[in-house]
Amino acid sequence: MSKPEHEELVEASADFLATYIGDVSVDPVIQEADPNIEIENLQELLEYYFLLTGEQIDSPAEDRSNLNLTATDTGGITNRYDEPIGVLDFVSLLPARLRTVDPATRKQIEIFDGEVRGAIDWNKTIEHRWSTGDTVGQRFACRTRQRTVDTAKNRVLIELLSTITEILDRFDTEMAPNDDSKLGWFKPWEVAESRPRRILQTKLNNVYLSQLSTGDTAVDSRDLAAVEQSRDPLYSEAAILLRNYRRIRHGDLNNQEIKNLLRLNLFAPPEDGGTSDLFELYWIFELLDQFDDVQFKQITDERGQIVAAWESDGSEYLLFHDWDGQHHWNDDRGYVDYLDISWDLEEIQASTFGTPSPDGFARRQYAVHEQKHRLSQSVFESSFGRKTPDIVLLKLDADAETYRLEGLFIAEVKWSTGNSYLKEGLEQLLEYGAHAKFGDDLEWAGRLPADYIAADPDILESVDFELGYFVGHSDEIANPSPSGIQISGFGDTPERPFAESDDQSPNGLD
Repeated sequence: MSKPEHEELVEASADFLATYIGDVSVDPVIQEADPNIEIENLQELLEYYFLLTGEQIDSPAEDRSNLNLTATDTGGITNRYDEPIGVLDFVSLLPARLRTVDPATRKQIEIFDGEVRGAIDWNKTIEHRWSTGDTVGQRFACRTRQRTVDTAKNRVLIELLSTITEILDRFDTEMAPNDDSKLGWFKPWEVAESRPRRILQTKLNNVYLSQLSTGDTAVDSRDLAAVEQSRDPLYSEAAILLRNYRRIRHGDLNNQEIKNLLRLNLFAPPEDGGTSDLFELYWIFELLDQFDDVQFKQITDERGQIVAAWESDGSEYLLFHDWDGQHHWNDDRGYVDYLDISWDLEEIQASTFGTPSPDGFARRQYAVHEQKHRLSQSVFESSFGRKTPDIVLLKLDADAETYRLEGLFIAEVKWSTGNSYLKEGLEQLLEYGAHAKFGDDLEWAGRLPADYIAADPDILESVDFELGYFVGHSDEIANPSPSGIQISGFGDTPERPFAESDDQSPNGLD
């Protein structure tokens, strides 16, 4: 069978993301989605997504009558007439709509000395003279009218346009330096001289709008609701988009918006057959879905690799993505060294092969390993540092004062169904399992101290140590799964990690 297509992953992952958004952190996956730009977290990605709603209009257009936008294009955002609207088409229509701004006439009382402008308010005049001791009677309180652009409608418009500009400025700043590649997923904003950018800059320099500084444009929800009812589509649509921006950036997405987000080329599987970030996210969700009635802890470690944390039946579960075994908590725990998956040539020679015979199998096999690792380091710039499995799930004793391990699950994800990729992934997984060592701060719960987590003599068949291999389709690898490894393909329901050990003991111990 073929590997799952991008659209299949989108459909399968959208419901998961709608369920888990706000409970788990997808930031570790997002941060690696594009090497050309540093995306800090989901909120930042959602802001980029907001700018991509709708469709760019290349030819001059006066209104929406000839546009073929659908609700799918805008994630369901519509104007007061139920017409789909998005940021790209809104900006495209600005040249026709924003020739002038809608001013307001503000009535006020002004004090004039020795002259009269407008109608005199005698009550205010007498009050002013009395309070200031004006016995000569040369000051007058007059009713005047002043035209101003400082209105709720213009504040909404300038906040929306300024918000779009701020997002673009951050995008430009965080692009990889000296990188000339085109990102593709952020068209048409990625080009500095693109039509939407030129329109935006021109309109922000409008002689009237420029009188409003962004610091003076705070718009509350009441003003926003009032402007949405404006008969002028320029202002009503600006208010609708600004309201939806505030909603989207806080992670309040509908199912269509989630699908549109996942359809970005940012998440598209690579053409070279490598691992799809969206496929990894799919399997993270599949694993989480195997645990019932989970109350997730809030994740505040934006730059960490932790995806989810929860407690159940006296155990604490920590799920990591592409993780090297270390974590910096934003609380009293600070830095914790949980896991160390690494090896070097001396360790390979001493531990695996002992003292090889002059011309035996072990000596030749060591030579192969030695050259393999040296070439990996010199040619492919691979290091002997800590390895980073795609998915790591720790099960810890929640009541212990120290970090005591009750179970470890390590998984690799391979979207491609090519034999070379599948073989490489399986070898990586076995190496991770065999070489997983306790970090400086971790120990087995209720067991004697040990260097390696995999137990002797079984090594890869310990009840509390499990491996998972998630591939395009499970029938790509002959069933049944190898002993000690669960293999699942797209569409399969994976086994819940630690289910066997939980059945044997309430504490997850042998």
